[in-house]
Amino acid sequence: MSFVHRWSGDYFGWIYHGDLYTKDGRHVGRLKGREVYGLKGGYIGELREHRLIASNAKADRRWIGFIQNMRMASMATVNPSDLEPLDLPDGFDDFPSPDAL
Repeated sequence: MSFVHRWSGDYFGWIYHGDLYTKDGRHVGRLKGREVYGLKGGYIGELREHRLIASNAKADRRWIGFIQNMRMASMATVNPSDLEPLDLPDGFDDFPSPDAL
């Protein structure tokens, strides 16, 4: 398991066995390589430098959807500190917040 932050530095949650969970334990994404896809198969973003970011050029990409795993409440009590924000590269937006997914 590895903790992940958004490009802005905000703690997002963690990745466990290729699945992305929010800081409150909700299963919201699945990794295909470094790209993250949502429940219905739409591109959400990607993992770069241990942070989550979204490429505008990949916004229309699709992969297979999946059935959401149960909430991982035991991990939701862990809250790593936020990190310093990084400048967004051209053509990218910050990864959506946990509340937006």
